[in-house]
Amino acid sequence: MDVISEFAEAMRSAGFEPPAEIVPDGKIHRFANGKRGERPAWYLMHGDERPAGIFGDWRTGYSQTWRASAAPSSPSERRQHAAHIAQRQREAEQQRAAENAAKAELARELYQGAHVLGRHEYVTRKGIGAACTAGIKVEFGNLLLDGAGNRLVSLSGLCLLIPAYREGRIVGLQAIDTAGTKRFIASVAGAAFSIGRWHGAGRLLLAEGWATAASLHQATGWPVLCAFSCGNLRPVAERARRLLPYGEITLCADDDHRTPGNPGIKAATEAARVVGGLIAVPEFGPDRPEDATDFNDLHQLRGLDAVRAGLERRVRVRAAATA
Repeated sequence: MDVISEFAEAMRSAGFEPPAEIVPDGKIHRFANGKRGERPAWYLMHGDERPAGIFGDWRTGYSQTWRASAAPSSPSERRQHAAHIAQRQREAEQQRAAENAAKAELARELYQGAHVLGRHEYVTRKGIGAACTAGIKVEFGNLLLDGAGNRLVSLSGLCLLIPAYREGRIVGLQAIDTAGTKRFIASVAGAAFSIGRWHGAGRLLLAEGWATAASLHQATGWPVLCAFSCGNLRPVAERARRLLPYGEITLCADDDHRTPGNPGIKAATEAARVVGGLIAVPEFGPDRPEDATDFNDLHQLRGLDAVRAGLERRVRVRAAATA
């Protein structure tokens, strides 16, 4: 197996779908990772005498290093190779950090210039009330451009812009069009959008999607953090635990019953375990629709009383052991 094929296989083993062409030029390249209309994944590969690389997903902050299997034989060569990989990783991280900073600044500019939310088909369809839309703005998809006039996301019509905050600052946006198609502008890794005031609260809910978070808040009145993806639940939960050392934190899982490994429940359980929190899972009963997975689906099918009942069944997950 040549080194490019080996690098591609490492991506597949980590759950990525490699691009059709991998360019080993030592520069960051973005690719779709199976998602149409956006390029959330990236890689950097050096194909010199010491083939090595790194790849990841800028939305979640995940990254993984790689080196060719033809490892150096002597201890000295192994040390040199390890140093080579570490240097390449530092270069990739520096380049990625610079790109993220530029995208975050663009996201802030887009949000600042966007319009106050009025009526929106997605909001109406999801049953989201006005109390949950504070801080949400809208813009037309054909106006979501970078400084050079390039299209940032493949969306059309009027798009919701949901800001992702980290340390009190917008670092990215999630854009949602009227059909419910979602795209990210800049990385939201470790960032969240809050519904309700949660600093100093005794109880906090965490959810993946904004509509799910809205349903949970409408059902309980409790503050809710939207983490945007299951992979972002743990870093958001860890940040929340630092700020709420004695508060009750409940991870409200998406039940991805049609996806192998059920990543929604798996990620929520892991996040709850790390922070010593609780987990709640929506229960739909025997006549569950195939596409029903989250608490917003439960809200629309059974009403807010069913959402409240689901939270009453939340259970504690034992905290992870610390070294």
